[in-house]
Amino acid sequence: MSSAVFRDTAAWYNVVVAVDTTNSTAADRIKVYVNGSQITDFIITPVNFDLNDETRINSAVEHRIGQSIQGGTANLSFDGYMAETFFIDGTAHAADAFGETLNGIWVPKNITASSFTMGTNGFHLTFEDDSTVTAFNTVLWEGNGGTQSVTGTGFSADFVWIKNRDNADDHYLYDTVRGPKNFLGSNQTAAEDYSANDLISFDSDGLTVGSDGGLNRSGQSIVAWCWDAGANNASTEHSSVTYEGSGAAQDI
Repeated sequence: MSSAVFRDTAAWYNVVVAVDTTNSTAADRIKVYVNGSQITDFIITPVNFDLNDETRINSAVEHRIGQSIQGGTANLSFDGYMAETFFIDGTAHAADAFGETLNGIWVPKNITASSFTMGTNGFHLTFEDDSTVTAFNTVLWEGNGGTQSVTGTGFSADFVWIKNRDNADDHYLYDTVRGPKNFLGSNQTAAEDYSANDLISFDSDGLTVGSDGGLNRSGQSIVAWCWDAGANNASTEHSSVTYEGSGAAQDI
C-alpha cells in the first residue's frame, strides 16, 4: 500500500503498472507510476515477485477491469471514471510511454495501439460510445521509408491532412472524392498533384502510406488530421478559379 495521498477526487490520474519478473533486481520486477512519478514509499513493504514468476495476469483465468474477484465473488469495485486502458503483453513500459509533462502538468500522449507492440493478448480500450459517430481524429506515426498501415482513427476517413513534423515538407491534403493518389499541397500553387506511392489507400481504421515524399520518411514523425464526412459523400465536378485582387469586395 502506497503512503501517497490523492486528495483531489475530481482530478484525472494517469496510472502505469509495469511488471517484469525476468528482472534480476527484485525491487524492479513491479513498478507503479502515478502521473509520471514512480511510487517508491509504501506503508506496507511490498512482496516482490519471484524471479521468472508466472503471475495470474494474462493467464487462463477471468480478468476484470475495475473490480476484484475473490472466491468467485466480486468484493471490490472501482468508484470512479476510466478514460482509457492499455494492456501490453510482453513489454513493461515506463510512464513516459503514455504521458509527458507540458507546462508543468502531466498530460496523456496522443497514442493508440499502433504506437506499441501489443503482444498476443494486448488490447486498448477507449471506452467510447459506439452508438455515436466520431467525426474527427488525429493519428501519429514514425516513418519507416517503406509501406505501412496507420490505424487508430476509429473510422474510414473521407478527408485527411498530413504533415511531416520533423521536416519542412509540404502539406498533403487528400479526400475520397479525388481518390488516395491525388492531393492538394496547401502551401503550393498547383491546383492538384498526383503520386502513386504517397497515400496508397483509405482504410477502415486509418490509412496506408508508401515510400514517396514526406508521408513516411524514415525515422521522422508524421501527423494526419482525419475527418469522417458521413455516408453520403457526393462526387462533384471541381475546378480552379484564378482572380486578381481589386482591393475591395468582389464576387468570384
